[in-house]
Amino acid sequence: DFMDRYDHYLPKAPIVRDVLADEAGYLCSMQTRDVGVAVVAMGGGRRTREDEIDHAVGLSNLVSIGAEIKPGSRLFTVHANDETMFEQARSSVIAALGIGSQPPAPQPIVIERIG
Repeated sequence: DFMDRYDHYLPKAPIVRDVLADEAGYLCSMQTRDVGVAVVAMGGGRRTREDEIDHAVGLSNLVSIGAEIKPGSRLFTVHANDETMFEQARSSVIAALGIGSQPPAPQPIVIERIG
């Protein structure tokens, strides 16, 4: 029942806070590697094999590419252990998001089939 009751099994971060948009537009791009690096920097992933993973930290509710963004709308949620970690994750992920005035061109869901 992990999928239905994940909050029962996983630890909770002391800070769980939404990051809101300052400007209107559309999410046109996301540097997903940079988003992943931000999570690893929080302790939510390993840099070396010996590193422990902190299952309480990370990101959730990331807005999807192509989504319309209004000022004050949620871009993503940060789960952090302290204010410094929250601010570092917030700024890193915001820098990884590309917000434009026009919606991006639709992309195919399947790019290529390998037979």
